[in-house]
Amino acid sequence: MPTCTPALVINDTAIRFTNDDKLVNLTDFWKASGADPSKKPAQWLKADTAKAFVAELGKGEDIHLIQITRGRFGGTFAHWQIALAYAKYLSPEFHIHCNNIIRRFVEEEQNPDMAVDRAISAYRRQGNGVHTQHIQNKQSTNTLKLQTNIYQNLQQHTHLSAHTQDKAPLPRAQ
Repeated sequence: MPTCTPALVINDTAIRFTNDDKLVNLTDFWKASGADPSKKPAQWLKADTAKAFVAELGKGEDIHLIQITRGRFGGTFAHWQIALAYAKYLSPEFHIHCNNIIRRFVEEEQNPDMAVDRAISAYRRQGNGVHTQHIQNKQSTNTLKLQTNIYQNLQQHTHLSAHTQDKAPLPRAQ
C-alpha cells in the first residue's frame, strides 16, 4: 500500500496523493464528485477511451501511471493527467472545478504571493476582519504571523517541489 498524503480538499473530501510518485487517488475524486456507482474508477478504466488515453500518455514515458491498492486505505491512484481525464468523465461541473483548482495551483507556484493573499482573504471571510483600532493593531500582528506561516509553508512546499520539477505540479489543499 502506498504512503499517502491528503493534499487537496474538493467538496469536503480529502484527495490523497502517493508520497513517492505523487499519484492522485481517483477513488477520492469519485467520492468528491458524488458520482453514481457505475462511474467508479475501475469501471472507467475498462472503457476504450480511458485505455486509449492511458496508452497515449504512457508513450515514451518511463513513469508510473496507475496503481491500484486494496483495503481500507486503498484506492485507484493515477497520474494527474489521468485524474483530470477521469474528472471530465465524472461530470462537466466537476471537471471545471478540478481544472480551476489546478490552474490556481500553477499560478501560485509561479507567484507565491498569490497564495498568501488568498489565505489572508479566506481568514478574513471567516469573520476575522478588523472592527476597531485596537483589534486592527492586533489583527496586523496576527496577519503578519499568518503571512509568515504561509510563507514558510510555501517555502517548504517549493523545496519539496524542487525534487519533482520534472513532473507537472499537483494541487495542494486550499
